[in-house]
Amino acid sequence: MNKVKVENPSDSISPKDVELLLQWAGSKLLSLPNPKKRSYSYSWPDYRYDNIPNNFSGLSLRTPTPTSYEIDLLDSILDLIHYVPNPISRKIIQSRSLISPITQKHIFLWSQISRLLSLSPTTTKRYYSSGIVQIIKFADKEKIIYFKSQI
Repeated sequence: MNKVKVENPSDSISPKDVELLLQWAGSKLLSLPNPKKRSYSYSWPDYRYDNIPNNFSGLSLRTPTPTSYEIDLLDSILDLIHYVPNPISRKIIQSRSLISPITQKHIFLWSQISRLLSLSPTTTKRYYSSGIVQIIKFADKEKIIYFKSQI
């Protein structure tokens, strides 16, 4: 008698799961500290209110720095993009996965990406969807399920 393996529904991978993983990684990527590099100094003083947001509360908005574990996980998740063979799809997926860590909104809108690549917005979305499907098709499923459980 043949045994039929019944998959656990929580182990299935949907395109939305891959999108959420990439968006989480993009948000963590943008929350990494960016030290200011000055190649020269200038004599104009920094004013007290230069770095204060519009509410003048004296608090600057910063996201917490990711832990070393989150950075390792971020690197592994962003490696999933290399499973997409089409370079245009890869660029679109990379651009679309950048999420502001403060506002949780996309950095690049569909219209901006399509204008940069000289494509129509519907063609841009098709490239994006096909890239996500290729990630699901070619990537290690256990790895994606593990990533889902960690974020």
